[in-house]
Amino acid sequence: MFAFLTYVLVQWWAVGRPDGEGYIAQRILATKDERNAVLSFLWFAFAHYVLRPWWWIVVALVSLLLMPKMLKPLGDEGAYPAMMVKLLPPGALGIMVAAMLAAFMSTMDTHMNWAASYLVNDFYRPFIKPDADERHYVLVGRIATAVILALGVATALVTERVEAAWKLLAGLNAGIGLVSILRWLWWRVNAWSEISAMATALVVNSAIYLLAWLGNPTAAFLAATEGFPLRLLIIVVLVQVAWVLVTLATQPEPMEKLVTFYRKVRPPGWWKPVAEAAGLPAEPLDRRWLLGWIGGVVLIYGGLVAMGGLLLSQVHWLLGGGITAALGLIGVRAGLKAVFGERRFDAKTA
Repeated sequence: MFAFLTYVLVQWWAVGRPDGEGYIAQRILATKDERNAVLSFLWFAFAHYVLRPWWWIVVALVSLLLMPKMLKPLGDEGAYPAMMVKLLPPGALGIMVAAMLAAFMSTMDTHMNWAASYLVNDFYRPFIKPDADERHYVLVGRIATAVILALGVATALVTERVEAAWKLLAGLNAGIGLVSILRWLWWRVNAWSEISAMATALVVNSAIYLLAWLGNPTAAFLAATEGFPLRLLIIVVLVQVAWVLVTLATQPEPMEKLVTFYRKVRPPGWWKPVAEAAGLPAEPLDRRWLLGWIGGVVLIYGGLVAMGGLLLSQVHWLLGGGITAALGLIGVRAGLKAVFGERRFDAKTA
């Protein structure tokens, strides 16, 4: 129950960047206007967390019934391919293998290109060689891509379980979710806030693994699968303390940059000094914004339960989850009104 509550109440906002970044941001920025950007991200969240997981969950549940003895030597991660071989005819099995390879390649090239672009555009170009021509940066990008691929292969060779890999990544990203959200809501959040959050997560997570390797029993428990929820909570708490202290101890971003950002985005929350400097009214974080946030969470969880009830013929799940999702949708509607209903942009601000 402790692990379940950690996943349901903490991990979804604390790990990674729940406000969207990287390839998600690329897709949001490809929409034609702000309204379509908001609606597209809502649809992505619903499809990603409500519609998609259940096809994996159903396969996992069926595998427990059809081949419980086979799963012991295969492990949990072997259930999906074993079910493919057991149930799919040759043609469908070939299509499924091809689809999984395509999905793998799509994910790999996205992340290699993403990482190489960070190394070239955010590190090498501004700090190492700022005056080179484009051909040089393209070459460096290709070299960076090859190095990243080699590091990925090396990591895969020493990683025995996929579960261990994603839990390691979750620990490295634990706690940075809150600062990622608050950077939109609080004008004092700066680059050092995010850097300190990421650094603290890296140091604490690495220290736990190092102490476990040295034989410390407490660290060994935290580094193991059963100790992961507690490790996550420890890192999350320490990261919040670190980034808040660093934020208060460092200077905010320059006011002119904050004013430019505020005029473009008009974020809600604690932006009063910036709004006054911009000569614009502050956008309060009123109950409609909070209703929209809570409604979105309730919609996702209610929809997830309702989808399970539909697929597993559990009427009480379907009804309970459907009613919950409908209530969440009311909150989402209130949030959309807060975003679009009373916001007035004059020509200069636009």
